[in-house]
Amino acid sequence: LHYHSEGRKELSIAMPAVVSWYPGYDYYNLGLLADGLFIMAYDYHYSGSGNAGPVAPTMNSSFWGYYAVNTTVGDYINAGVDRDKIILGIPYYGYDWPTVDETKNAQTTGSGSAVIYRYAKSNAQTYNRDWDSDSYTPFYDFYSTEWHQCWYDDSLSIGRKLSIASDSMLQGAGCWALGYDNGESDVWNEIENAFWYEPPEDHFIVKIN
Repeated sequence: LHYHSEGRKELSIAMPAVVSWYPGYDYYNLGLLADGLFIMAYDYHYSGSGNAGPVAPTMNSSFWGYYAVNTTVGDYINAGVDRDKIILGIPYYGYDWPTVDETKNAQTTGSGSAVIYRYAKSNAQTYNRDWDSDSYTPFYDFYSTEWHQCWYDDSLSIGRKLSIASDSMLQGAGCWALGYDNGESDVWNEIENAFWYEPPEDHFIVKIN
């Protein structure tokens, strides 16, 4: 909660990534009554997933299926939520799962461990970052007594997600969580590219007699 300039409090509500997973939510009326609906557009694959995969697939695909950030935004709009009430939440973390092998969508052999952005970026440089063209997200794998796969978001995939928010004319975007990037400039550059508005240098006043 925070205060509007006129003194009243502003209410934003944390919302699920996929509309159909939580049919008990009255999406339309929540959108009417709240100042913003913050979509937690992550954990499409979560720590307990049976297969390793994108935490926040940017785009849907035949390989990963329908659910992804782009379809999430569309489903909220189709549920009647105004675009200017939607805030797209983006993950600054990923999951490292132990897996049976290094293949994409590999079966997991245990729970995934969260890896925040600054560590995932560093690890990807060590273990050779790979790019998944189906989900538009990066990942890396490595072997340490068993195979591991880590799916996360970097500046490229975050930039694409921010473009979805901007192109869809949403209220804006947010992240989970501030500080996970540890000030990495590449993420902030993507935010600036997506949302920065450069005011004109000259202003003209037209007077009509």
